Amino acid sequence: MLFIVLLVLTTIAIAASAAFFSVYGMAQLFAGAFVPVIIMGASLEAGKLVAASFLYRYAKEIGLALKVYLMSAIFILMLITSMGIFGFLTAAYQKDTIPLAEMQQKIELYDTEYQQLIERRTQIDQQIAAINPDYVTVKQRLVKDFAPEREAIDARLQVLTPELQKLKTDQIDVEAKIGPIMFVAEVMGEDPKTAVFWFVVLLISVFDPLAVALTIATNVALQKRKEEQVKKQGPVQEVKLDSLKKYIDKQISKNSVVTETPPVTPIIPQT
Repeated sequence: MLFIVLLVLTTIAIAASAAFFSVYGMAQLFAGAFVPVIIMGASLEAGKLVAASFLYRYAKEIGLALKVYLMSAIFILMLITSMGIFGFLTAAYQKDTIPLAEMQQKIELYDTEYQQLIERRTQIDQQIAAINPDYVTVKQRLVKDFAPEREAIDARLQVLTPELQKLKTDQIDVEAKIGPIMFVAEVMGEDPKTAVFWFVVLLISVFDPLAVALTIATNVALQKRKEEQVKKQGPVQEVKLDSLKKYIDKQISKNSVVTETPPVTPIIPQT
């Protein structure tokens, strides 16, 4: 009995999780009708599990058409649930990677600007250094002409350098959240999106099918337990029925003796 309770609780947990991910994923897809989609999805999830239980219990008693329809409906609903779970998980991954993509874009822009500023400052220094030392006046005038631009470059670098360092630090923190996916992607030799795709496919291939299979397994376990109880109670019931039958026969026998009409002795008149 303890195993059956554990089986029921596990089935409810997996089925409820699959239903939640699927219904929430479909509701996000049809955000304009959020509440109606939730009601529809929850009803379909419940109907799928009930249909699986009904099909197992009464498969021999229903017609072929109904049996084929129920099997088709269960299979299609499993696909719908899997698609909903796929959408939910991939959306969650995208939410985690959007900040990372934004950071990478900013880092690339800032790094490009940083390199351009360093290159321009180097060009200014090279132009000043290229002046013959004998032409002091020319060199001083050139330094004076480039002074505003050089000051602007230095000021921008002072602002840009700490921002770039902060962005790189934040990038490391965000990458740490999706570190396992990044590691799997490196092992597979694929980009993170491909690794996430195949991981989610493997997950949904066992998620909802396992919920349906455990639902049928629960029905099997309950049916077996009922049969075992009937077998245990069978001999006792037979003994009770046999005793009752003997008691009834005995009572009938007594009643027949009491109610039996005594023989009448004819009276012969004397002459």
